[in-house]
Amino acid sequence: MNRHGSRRHTPSSIERKASPDLLRSIRPQRSRRRTFRRLARRLSSPLALVLVVGLMAGGGRYISTLLQAQRLEQRLMTPKTWPATTLALRVPVTAELTTSLRGAFLHYRLAVNAGSADSGELETTFNLITLTIRLLDKDGFTILVIRPADNLTRDASGGSSAFRVEDVVGCSPQVYASATSWSVEWEGK
Repeated sequence: MNRHGSRRHTPSSIERKASPDLLRSIRPQRSRRRTFRRLARRLSSPLALVLVVGLMAGGGRYISTLLQAQRLEQRLMTPKTWPATTLALRVPVTAELTTSLRGAFLHYRLAVNAGSADSGELETTFNLITLTIRLLDKDGFTILVIRPADNLTRDASGGSSAFRVEDVVGCSPQVYASATSWSVEWEGK
């Protein structure tokens, strides 16, 4: 007995005479378990490091993509006033377009300045024609067609007569961001 009062382990006769190879074959479970534990300890820190670095890189890329989308959306939400163009009616008039993107919707305002033309005659003309606004890309291709649902309404604020229409159409940020110019056309009498 040992000093704690428990029996001492006495090796059996097989264990006394057996070689270390024979003992390993008798108890293979313990030996394999130890081997796997040692292997796991050796690989755990490099594997964890690779895993953590991979997760950080993926998370950084995701956050970067979100920030770029937010910046683009902020830039597109700012109202953009497009260069004025001339609408070739019987009496030429100046048309101005202002747009902004909020979410997936393009808010636009088309204003037509009558100048010195007879506003009553122009109002009759605008009631008879249909306008089409086109946003064009850098190569001049049409990327978005807007057909105002309402006719131009008279806006007699200030000294000159003007007509305007405001509406909303669906548009993706990518399409709106690629627009570089615009045109307006009319159909009817």
